[in-house]
Amino acid sequence: MNGSTPIDERYFEWLYLLVSSSNTRPNARYVKLCELLYTIPFSWTVQKDGNRVEDAREIRQDFLNANRSEYRPDIWVDMDASVLEIIMGVSQRLAFKTDESPGVCFWKLIHNLGLDEYHDRNWSHASRHNVEQVVKRFINRTYHPNGHGGLFPLNDPQEDQRDIEIWNQLNAYLWERMPYR
Repeated sequence: MNGSTPIDERYFEWLYLLVSSSNTRPNARYVKLCELLYTIPFSWTVQKDGNRVEDAREIRQDFLNANRSEYRPDIWVDMDASVLEIIMGVSQRLAFKTDESPGVCFWKLIHNLGLDEYHDRNWSHASRHNVEQVVKRFINRTYHPNGHGGLFPLNDPQEDQRDIEIWNQLNAYLWERMPYR
């Protein structure tokens, strides 16, 4: 890659490299899934979920810092965050709390959403539609009250996961899986 590569393309390639080495299905590539998630803007209905956009901006800043000689900060950093960036940002937060790599956490969240079956070898027009429906369910919070169908499914939720911010869902998920940590 050279400095003439448009920033969005280079950034996407950089993002994909961050998670691809941690893929639990080493013979499956997920470029098409990740490209689609990268094109879908994240929106939120729970007020504090806007904080997750700041996570995406931090990831963009990390990219710029790693490529300082090629790209300068500009309004690109403050543009709307994609669903891919949000999942990656949440993965980084989850990794910090679990001592797992952000890439491993990313694939767990992709699995939790039910998207791990959409690898490049079986990608189709129907795959695109199905992924869009899963993302719509995630963004609109039409998953189950216990979080199943979202990022953080719980076995015994204390409250409706559709009504609480992603950060609190993450903490409940960790508490349920690692109560003695």
